Amino acid sequence: KIKFGISPFGIWKNGVPSGITGMDAYSVIYGDAIAWLRQKSVDYIIPQLYWRIGGSQDYNKLMPWWADSSKQYGRHFYSGNIYGSYSLSELPNQLKANRNNSKTSGIVLFSAKHIPGNTLSFTDSLKNKYFTNPALIPGMDWKDQIKPNPPSNLRYDKFANARGDGLIWNAPSKASDGDAASMYAIYKFNSPSIQQSDLENSSNLNNIVGTTYAALKSSENVSGTLYFTVTSLDKNYNESTMSGVVPVQVIIPGKPMVIFPADLAINQKDTIKFIWENTAHSNFNKLQVASDKNFANLIANQNNIVDTFKSVTGLNGLSTYYWRITASNLAGESIYSDARSFTTGFPVPPQLLLPEDKSTGLTLTPTLVWKKSKAAERYRLQVAEGLSILPGIIIVDTVVTDTSFTVSKLKENKIYTWSLMAINIYGTSALADVFKFKTNIFSNVIAEEEAIPTSYVLNQNYPNPFNPTTVISYQLAVGGNVSLKVFDLLGREVATLVDEFQSAGTHNSQFSILNLPALPTGQAGGRQGSQFSSGIYIYVLHSGSHILSKKMMLIK
Repeated sequence: KIKFGISPFGIWKNGVPSGITGMDAYSVIYGDAIAWLRQKSVDYIIPQLYWRIGGSQDYNKLMPWWADSSKQYGRHFYSGNIYGSYSLSELPNQLKANRNNSKTSGIVLFSAKHIPGNTLSFTDSLKNKYFTNPALIPGMDWKDQIKPNPPSNLRYDKFANARGDGLIWNAPSKASDGDAASMYAIYKFNSPSIQQSDLENSSNLNNIVGTTYAALKSSENVSGTLYFTVTSLDKNYNESTMSGVVPVQVIIPGKPMVIFPADLAINQKDTIKFIWENTAHSNFNKLQVASDKNFANLIANQNNIVDTFKSVTGLNGLSTYYWRITASNLAGESIYSDARSFTTGFPVPPQLLLPEDKSTGLTLTPTLVWKKSKAAERYRLQVAEGLSILPGIIIVDTVVTDTSFTVSKLKENKIYTWSLMAINIYGTSALADVFKFKTNIFSNVIAEEEAIPTSYVLNQNYPNPFNPTTVISYQLAVGGNVSLKVFDLLGREVATLVDEFQSAGTHNSQFSILNLPALPTGQAGGRQGSQFSSGIYIYVLHSGSHILSKKMMLIK
């Protein structure tokens, strides 16, 4: 019983119905949805009614016309509605228009990404107002009208292969057409006087399952006795008559008991499996893990746990935590268990030292240094080429026992990111704060020195900003007397780096505030590095009639 449908463009023909204008499927893309309905080649249609109420593509005209057309030919109509730059009331108004039209069988929303995104808060509206109860898919009478047999022996008992108590029933025998039950609808009432007609009220539909048992939904906080009945559904969603009625008196579970880890446990690992008892008549548990005994700072707050254990990771090393649980069922939630505390035994993340974060001008074999982490026995070091540590770009991934490691075979003028984790017998710390560094340029300088320049060029110093040292390179097209000096922003000379005859080619000069060349008496140079303040300095190249200058920045 395969169900086949199609989603045609929202306008069949221009002017149909009256007042509708726009691109139409019939004339432009040669799609005749009415012919498909007339020929009964489809079981349902979902016209793309992606417009607002009002205007020349009025939803309140198009939707009823499609509903009438589908009904005329005995097929299902589901409206196709889109999220867009609508007002907050547009989609709810369209949904209400559908529900006021008995010829509509449902709604299909485009696109699915807007449901988890809660666009225009419509997902909240669906959950809290319009779709608060489950619903059955409409059956297609032209395919099959034979109802399945109802379930039998409905009872409320302890599950054999699942946790807790719940409704259990026997699957029915196959119907006269050979169809077996594929799903079951569970109905809940406050009174034992249940009539078959009461099943038409969707507010009584409690759940739809594909098993012959069902846990009662938690967090409903009911009191007194509830009454349940179950029906069978076949693949065409034909529904059987109801089973017998079973009364259920549920009480809130008692205070649960925690088992592991023991209170005041020490040296817990980086992944902890919390274990607790299966509290009588409970179906679910809630686990809370906090960094304080008042549970104000929750690390984990997991609800509706169907097992009696839960593994938690992401804790900090050498830290104390507190944990507790509750048990729940249809009647509500128990009080909290006694709180227990434990202390982790794995290390804290190490502190990176050298090279400092965002260092530049490093060699191709830098030595990475970090501070010893308490309780650490070894370290896992990772170096990646790029701005983050990701699996595809990691070039070093090794375990060392020392607090330093020399990296080799790096590339010139590249940015690298590095970090590490501390390890002992109890586990591994989180990744330390990452540091980045950039290597220097070496081969380019050598290549430039081998060629004779054709013009005078003064390059930007590297690194820039700098502290305490930077390199200035320049090119001379013709040999001659060369002067390279550094000035502050007041025009005072602070250093003479070059004052000599140099041949044509590429040259490099180093400027360090820690080791400045002496200048003649009365000039501002020759100062110690401590006398230099952060700021902008000017370096000037003078050779023959050529004078070139650039700015550089010192950051202390």
